[in-house]
Amino acid sequence: MSSDVTPATQSADFKTVLTPLDPHNEATRIESNSTAKHLTRQHERDLAFALSAIETGHLTQKQIAGLVKDWTIHGDLSLSEHLTAKAALTPEECLALEELAEQKLQRSQSRARSDQNSSSLSPKELLIKHLDQNGKIAECLGLSFSAVDDLDSPTRVTNSEFRLLKKLGQGGLGIVWLARDENLKRLVAIKEILRSSHENSPEVRRFRREAEITGRLEHPSIVPIHQFGTDQQSEQPFYVMRYIGKRTLENAIDEFHERRLAGQKDHLQLHYLLTSFVSICQAIAYAHSKNVIHRDLKPENVVLDSYGQVIVLDWGLAKLTGELDLIESCENFLNSGYNLSEQTQDGQILGTPMYMSPEQATGRLDDINETTDVYGLGAILFSILTGFAPHDRIQGNVSSRSTMSELLRSIVSQEPPAASSLNPDTPPELEAICSKALSVKSYNRYQSAAELAEEIQRWMAGEPVSAYIEPWKTRTARWIGNHRLLSQICAALLTILVVSGVTFGIATRNTMEVERHARFEALKSQSHQLVSKVESRSEELVKNVRFMSTLPPIEGIIQARSEDKPEEAESEEIWVKRLQSIYMGLLEANPQYLSVSFWVIDPENSEQSTIPLVRVERRRALGSRVHIVPTARLQPVTETPVLRTIRSMQPEDVYQEEITQQEINGVPSTSSSVIISGTPVYDQKTGTLFGIVTIEIDLETGLRALLEGFVQQGQHAYVINSSQRILLYLDPQGQFQVATRGMSSEVLPADIQKYLQNDNAPDMFTDGNLVVAQKIRLNDTPNSKWLCFLLISE
Repeated sequence: MSSDVTPATQSADFKTVLTPLDPHNEATRIESNSTAKHLTRQHERDLAFALSAIETGHLTQKQIAGLVKDWTIHGDLSLSEHLTAKAALTPEECLALEELAEQKLQRSQSRARSDQNSSSLSPKELLIKHLDQNGKIAECLGLSFSAVDDLDSPTRVTNSEFRLLKKLGQGGLGIVWLARDENLKRLVAIKEILRSSHENSPEVRRFRREAEITGRLEHPSIVPIHQFGTDQQSEQPFYVMRYIGKRTLENAIDEFHERRLAGQKDHLQLHYLLTSFVSICQAIAYAHSKNVIHRDLKPENVVLDSYGQVIVLDWGLAKLTGELDLIESCENFLNSGYNLSEQTQDGQILGTPMYMSPEQATGRLDDINETTDVYGLGAILFSILTGFAPHDRIQGNVSSRSTMSELLRSIVSQEPPAASSLNPDTPPELEAICSKALSVKSYNRYQSAAELAEEIQRWMAGEPVSAYIEPWKTRTARWIGNHRLLSQICAALLTILVVSGVTFGIATRNTMEVERHARFEALKSQSHQLVSKVESRSEELVKNVRFMSTLPPIEGIIQARSEDKPEEAESEEIWVKRLQSIYMGLLEANPQYLSVSFWVIDPENSEQSTIPLVRVERRRALGSRVHIVPTARLQPVTETPVLRTIRSMQPEDVYQEEITQQEINGVPSTSSSVIISGTPVYDQKTGTLFGIVTIEIDLETGLRALLEGFVQQGQHAYVINSSQRILLYLDPQGQFQVATRGMSSEVLPADIQKYLQNDNAPDMFTDGNLVVAQKIRLNDTPNSKWLCFLLISE
């Protein structure tokens, strides 16, 4: 092989003719296994039988590997008889599979005979090649051999001398060889395209793209590319990589679980696997930083060496994002006329089904992003914890006649099983991390590979993880470990309390609380997340109100109206226009904001009337367009209780209330309910009240989006105001019931009505069974109005 670019000064003496090793030549043989030479008819039948069992869905490769551990292909017992004795297959199933295997064997023999004249392989070697292209099943049965397979070209001409030693593997696009770099005296891996193709063929372009993406990613855990070139005789491309070895993460996982099932638990080996997993996450995080998404993460694509090095392989299905995606599309357009048949289109299924994310299974390429690789990393973690791929059980549940489309539909519609259902020894923290990474909804997963790596590292360091709420015993044990002296003092005090009898009552109460907490843990966590999101948005609204009240234009307006204003001071009209511009920007940046207003006290009726000086609002009827209300339409408003309350507040205090828009300014409302937030504006020189600033937001629209994002199917979700009226109701089917809007809470159970009627009740309520209710106070003042979020599980 040689690179595409040959220096002009390179002489013929530096070119080397590379001759592949001949398995029939004793001088060049590399311990070639003689199994293929002595292949019997029964061996052929056993191999064809195993392949037929996998193709029809009766067994998986992993199941066959486990069943043949106490069987040898060189014995008197055939594979079908062995599987029948193991009760893995019925006699009727074996008979049907033997017929399919015989048909498969005849087809392969026919193809092998037709290829005999053009191949250097023996007839038996050709037969195995046609039966089992990648050789994995043959190796599983004990039929693997290391002889060099058939080569399209018997020699390789290269400017960089590489001697091919043996074939390492074969995929859909290329063949990987173990080779020796004669210049640097080192072992390397060489990948060349599988079939002969012209330079501008889709296969060659995909092959070059894979090499370019891999070469672009310079990271210790991503396989480095040493050279890309083209064979001078066959004109087929190849590239040279670092040779790491053949031990993959899949091999390490299989060995770990074989030991576990044999009763040889090795916590150190689990630590080693998780350390390797963290390295994988960091490599993928680096790739994401370079706008590359792998899309085919699985243990088989991760190689481990004997010194802790972890290498991620096979970037052939990688997707470019951002500017790289645009650049690649432009290059394809310029170089190949933008042939759409060569581009990845929506609806194409890319990846390995057993480790595939739901968005890959649906073929929605636009939905594939960094969280797709997070799902793939979660699938690898699932394999580390259980020894199975997350979709192995799905494949086992579908019928033997199921199509690939049925399998993909199952991946989209079914949640992966809990890791503890396959391995009861799985730590609950790791199970929670794995479940979060494997969430069907991408927004529920970790949003980056680095975040997932940090969670695993926290668990390995004995720290709590965000995906799991620890039981009180675990938290107590950690606290005691961190506060040994204080814990000893507490233990002494606890002993005294036990003697006095108080400990018994406390322990009983704590036990009841823990049990109740365990039952409601999931529902409370969901309610807490929902309320936290609402409170966060409320705090953001308060900050915006304060900021809008301290803008320089407001100070300018106050100065323009003062009696001692400087002669060079700008006019009030200029400051008003500036304030209008700022308020328009606020509404355009926040789609849920309905209006922002600056009101001034009516000088003729300062106790009863307020005049809107600036008002910018959003008109839903006009496509949510933001516009400035003309000054001519701004009329004095007789103060409502809301405006009166805001006027009575101290500087920088903010008041919020759920109210209808008619109660604010008499204008017909386009929303059933709004939140008004306001703060007073004082003249800094005189200390007198000058006006107020208010912001109104569309409460219903914002709450709809939150409920849809947090509430699961099978739950009732209500939003109730302090007037005990239902603002929103989301039914267990995920549909909002408009008919319930404005209904009294009397339609709810009696214990919930009692809780809502008691303003002094705690902000959280549960019935000890299926109900969680939580109030959000709109203000810190006594008797503040509130919104209640009520979740009822069916």
